[in-house]
Amino acid sequence: MTRSRYRLQPGAMGVLGALLVTGIAGLALHPNAPRPLDVDVHAIPAFGAEPAHAHLDLRYLVLAPEAGAITLSAAESSDARWFAWDELAALDLDRGLVRALAKARARLSAAGTPAASRS
Repeated sequence: MTRSRYRLQPGAMGVLGALLVTGIAGLALHPNAPRPLDVDVHAIPAFGAEPAHAHLDLRYLVLAPEAGAITLSAAESSDARWFAWDELAALDLDRGLVRALAKARARLSAAGTPAASRS
């Protein structure tokens, strides 16, 4: 058995995932947020030959530059956009994502990050 010479830092896949979905250059993990920020396990229904199974999401708090423009990758996402905190209630979000966003907002507020209060 061979060992890989490459080791990913905790959260590196979170930044890579965000980059692939949004196309935003210059993303970075929040320096003081837990890694991961949130862990969610949820059921995925059977689809075609794929049986129903549990799915694990590791969620990280990733910061974007102020001028971060979203460029969707059709292979990764059909929709991604910026939204204000006060728009959350109108979005159809699952409980796990609402929980993760509450943790993110609390972390940003504690750090005095302007995005935490922007609406």
